[in-house]
Amino acid sequence: MIPPSLYLYAVIAALIAASFIGTYVKGRTDGRQICNDRIEALIMESTEREQTAMRQANDAATRLEQSHAKIEIKYRTIVKEIEKVVDRPVYVGRCLDDDGLRLANAALTRSSPFAPKPTHPVSEPPHAQ
Repeated sequence: MIPPSLYLYAVIAALIAASFIGTYVKGRTDGRQICNDRIEALIMESTEREQTAMRQANDAATRLEQSHAKIEIKYRTIVKEIEKVVDRPVYVGRCLDDDGLRLANAALTRSSPFAPKPTHPVSEPPHAQ
């Protein structure tokens, strides 16, 4: 047979365990509520900042549209007469001399330019007798 004091100790131990478990559960639910309250406050603050920024953006857009409405585009035709004076012909049949033509052709064909032939050869000096 089990002594009655052992039952009493078991009941006391069960009550202590139940109070610890109850305290743990209460603290956990209270902590969760505190975290949820903080999260809700942060969400509310963020929503208020977002609404304030949207209002400012809408006000700026409204002011911009009002300033654009004040701008008028006006077209004006300006007619000027310019006196044209030609003192030398622009288009001539020959614009490069022989040496320049050889260099241009060499550049176009990517070949080395050959030695140009003199157009006005220098005469030989007279020999002393």
